[in-house]
Amino acid sequence: MIYMNYELYLRLYGEAKSYTDVDVYIAERGFQNWMESYTDTEVVDILRAIFNISGMTFKELREAIGLSRIQFSRSYNIPIRSLENWDSGTREAPGYVLDLVSYTIFLSTLNGD
Repeated sequence: MIYMNYELYLRLYGEAKSYTDVDVYIAERGFQNWMESYTDTEVVDILRAIFNISGMTFKELREAIGLSRIQFSRSYNIPIRSLENWDSGTREAPGYVLDLVSYTIFLSTLNGD
């Protein structure tokens, strides 16, 4: 099971948002202390997953885990009307909600949940 604390995830997630190429993003991370806990393959998988998630809209995140709005609403306790507005682009999801949801999706994706 792969685990990464939220603070580290947010740092890497924020960095990933400023890149357009996943290979450049991965290469420019260099060696960092957190990487000691993982194999080289796991580090690449982690960084690739973070990069991919960082470019997704709220709707794309929801669809990436295969949940309907109703299922997502129940799973995350977010009102269905908010999800409708975020999916349609009428309103933007608050940054902290996007961060938290992306983190849970990151962990579940990496661990095959």
